[in-house]
Amino acid sequence: MKNIAFIGAGFTSQIFHLPNFYKKKNCRIIALAEKRKKLGQYICKKYKIKNFYSDYKELLRNHKSELHGVVIIVRREEVFKISKYFLKNKINVFSEKPMAKTISQCKELVKLSQKNRLVYQVGNNKVFDEGIKILQKLLKRNKNLGKIIYFRYENITGNGYLKNQKYYESKDIYKKTDKKKRQYPYWLSSKFYDLFDEYLNTNIHTVNLLKFLFKEIPRIEYVKLSKISQLVVFKYRNFFGTIESKHYKDYDYDANLKIFFENGYIKISLPPLQKKNRFSKIVIKKRNTKINLVNEKKNKWSIEKQANEYIDNLYSKKININSCGSSLLDNLLIENIFKFYEKKNI
Repeated sequence: MKNIAFIGAGFTSQIFHLPNFYKKKNCRIIALAEKRKKLGQYICKKYKIKNFYSDYKELLRNHKSELHGVVIIVRREEVFKISKYFLKNKINVFSEKPMAKTISQCKELVKLSQKNRLVYQVGNNKVFDEGIKILQKLLKRNKNLGKIIYFRYENITGNGYLKNQKYYESKDIYKKTDKKKRQYPYWLSSKFYDLFDEYLNTNIHTVNLLKFLFKEIPRIEYVKLSKISQLVVFKYRNFFGTIESKHYKDYDYDANLKIFFENGYIKISLPPLQKKNRFSKIVIKKRNTKINLVNEKKNKWSIEKQANEYIDNLYSKKININSCGSSLLDNLLIENIFKFYEKKNI
């Protein structure tokens, strides 16, 4: 039995992560750290967590000898310092994406993880979607469609939440990190701070998924960034591709990847993050033939499969998907997109 602790019990933790780790039979949640006392006590009662702390450092002092890993689900501004603290103390870590706000922070975390030989997994759950796994196999084996010539990733989405989603909303006072104290790449112009926050949050999933599918880090050919929408053109070894994105603060969700081949296309539509037991819909179209729909089947939620992976990794002491070293490359590509844009607009 693996003992884990949760750091953070807000919306994302309640909706995505706590339920999935709680129902696993080969791990147990032995402690929770949450700044909001009423919220923390409510969650401990709901999930039968015996030990509650308002300070994650106190949690570790009291449970270090019995703790196998932590799940860190906090605001982006706090992920780096909390992950660093546990890695320094030789505790395995799962944290939500992005792993940090800057490449220098990512490198520091990777170095700590490797030095202490720890399992450090970052939460990019889309690669655990069953439809994505099917697409990965199609890309390897599909000879009828020919070679890839181009792809288009449309990430014109809202927050992906479901309406009337039930969760415990605390009335405890919780101070957000002052904008002046937030951390950004040292070279980034302050006029791009808000856009960088949005793009990093919404498109870290995108670049992670593209890397998973194409096994390649692309060259950046063109970038246009604005609050209205964003366009990035990539050059891979044998084809071009684009990311078209815009984030809305509503419930709509429209994420599609269409891959064009010499003899047709494959289109995959990704479900909102909270759609349980749903995976992506895949359409395959060969020229001069009927469209073939890969039927949606009932399957484990990608969030649940991601939680399973982390616990399995704690047992095997190995990590195959979304390691910190691999996730660092996602952050690097996002930063390079903004570097490219700044150079073109000085």
